[in-house]
Amino acid sequence: MIALPQLPLDKANHVVYGLAAGLIGALLAAPIAAHIPLLAWGLPWHGALLGSALMGIGKELLDKYAGSGAPSWQDAAATVAGGAAIALATVASKFSLLG
Repeated sequence: MIALPQLPLDKANHVVYGLAAGLIGALLAAPIAAHIPLLAWGLPWHGALLGSALMGIGKELLDKYAGSGAPSWQDAAATVAGGAAIALATVASKFSLLG
């Protein structure tokens, strides 16, 4: 039997939080862009990536400067990966790739 690699619990939590931030970003992208004309991030996948990147980088900066944890670029990347999954889903749904 083939053993699949295990994702550490901390990274799995970051992916889940990235999914949540990406979903919120995707839902808010168009309404925010409508009120800020200079903001070119009006598509859902833009919002998903931006939301998860802000969450991931912000959390690691908080860890670094507030001493609330050990900052890690891998944690930030795991958070953005969750948002990237949402971004991919929004693009796939746009092109009817999901059925």
